[in-house]
Amino acid sequence: MIDPYETPTRYELLRPRYVWDGGIDDVRFVKGKLRQLVAERGRRYSLAVELGCGTGRFSTVLGDVSARLIATDPSRGMIDYCRNTIHLPIPTEFREAAAENVVSSGLAARAELVAAFWSLTYPIQSFFQLTLTDSGELVQVVTNEEAQPKALSFIARLTAVSEMPRTILAIVFLADSIEQRWVTDVWRLIGPLPGGSRDRTWDLLQARCAQLRDEGHDVSTEVVNGSLVCRDETSLRQVFLEHHLRGLLPHGMTREQLGRRLLADMDSYRYADGYRIPAGFRWLSIKIRKPN
Repeated sequence: MIDPYETPTRYELLRPRYVWDGGIDDVRFVKGKLRQLVAERGRRYSLAVELGCGTGRFSTVLGDVSARLIATDPSRGMIDYCRNTIHLPIPTEFREAAAENVVSSGLAARAELVAAFWSLTYPIQSFFQLTLTDSGELVQVVTNEEAQPKALSFIARLTAVSEMPRTILAIVFLADSIEQRWVTDVWRLIGPLPGGSRDRTWDLLQARCAQLRDEGHDVSTEVVNGSLVCRDETSLRQVFLEHHLRGLLPHGMTREQLGRRLLADMDSYRYADGYRIPAGFRWLSIKIRKPN
């Protein structure tokens, strides 16, 4: 199995590049949203905590709207990279830590802003424990009945009401897009989807969001459409076969065969300057009020 997060260099090589409505990338989209939020509240966030900072693409943006930043990631390589390359004019700490540990430690509950840009689905999916066996078979180690309560507990702790008002922001991929439907269709030929569905993590998040709305907290979602941009066939293969599918193959199919299927399926989205494949994400904003 390929790990696209193995090193910062590999991550930057394999990660998808998107252009969203208005012709902006995801970093500029987030920057606009954060500036709007700060303008509405009239001041910076005292502490921002980032879950899954990766190479720090969004950390610099969070540094513009907070007085202090703690950016976390489970990868030592990503954290070392950020420590060596990102220098912000505010107190900043890059901390090696999984999202579950950040939440369990209470750090997320002490932050005015918690951000998870493209990185919230991974800790939720991890409770369903997909494992590659020695024979090359992808299996789910625990049952959905065992995993779902743990995933819901993580979400509840992340969004728990505390003495301080908090804002939680996330970007979550849109499963019902051309890009993600292709991944889903092929993944079903490889092994189980975490929780049995491509939208399982979103369904679990929405269950908690419904509770928060009922309690009087502000929860909003926005669907943002755009395109996955690949400059050529090599880039297309890297994004889908190595980043999205982690190098895993359907039973009885070679990498070359899967690559040919990918090119055929995406041919209608090929243009003179490369590929533009319909994609999308959900922007999730949760504003948790102080308890009554």
